[in-house]
Amino acid sequence: MKKLERMCRELVASWGRDFDVLLTPTMAITPPPVGAVLEATHANPSEPVDAVIATVAFTAFANATGLPGISLPVHWTDDGIPVGAQLVGGPWEEATILRLAGALEQALPWADREPALARA
Repeated sequence: MKKLERMCRELVASWGRDFDVLLTPTMAITPPPVGAVLEATHANPSEPVDAVIATVAFTAFANATGLPGISLPVHWTDDGIPVGAQLVGGPWEEATILRLAGALEQALPWADREPALARA
């Protein structure tokens, strides 16, 4: 546990000095079909599932460090599936990422978008 705490402190130390906000994909893969991850997990419960790791690869560090993060649906696949981008702010910088997220929503409105499957 102490090693994780030290690693988190090292990650957090760069914020505000080297950069203000970190931009990453939300996931390392496009969203899998509904049930695919659960099916893969049940098929081999004693092994890690690549899709599980890929879905949390970019968000886990924000959760572990306690840094504020937000995922925004700023891109869509050719099939209309939303693909997210994550903004991560420094300690106690929730307002910064919320302002940036608001500006991105104005520039790339997504409120009226939905995947084709949602309309079926």
